[in-house]
Amino acid sequence: RRLFPIYYIINGALALGSVIAIASLGIFNAIFYANLIVLTLFALSYFYLIPEINKQKLKIKSKYKILNNISFIINLSQIILLISITVILLDF
Repeated sequence: RRLFPIYYIINGALALGSVIAIASLGIFNAIFYANLIVLTLFALSYFYLIPEINKQKLKIKSKYKILNNISFIINLSQIILLISITVILLDF
C-alpha cells in the first residue's frame, strides 16, 4: 500500500528535475515536452487517480477496475515515453 505513493513522489520529482534541467538549458524540443507530459501524468495520477482508486476500491468494484486500468495505461505510457527519451538521448 505504501509503495505506490512513494513511487509516484520519486518519479514525479525526477520528472520535475528533468523538466527544470532541460528548461534551464533553454532547450524546448520534443524531449522537453515528453518530460512535461510525463510530469503532468504523474501529477494527475498522484493527486487524482490514486485517491479516487482508493475510495472506489471500498465502494464500487467496477469503477475501481476502470480507474485502476486508467492508472496502468498512464503508467505504461510514461514508461514508453521515458524509454523513447533515453533512446533519443543515446543517439546524440
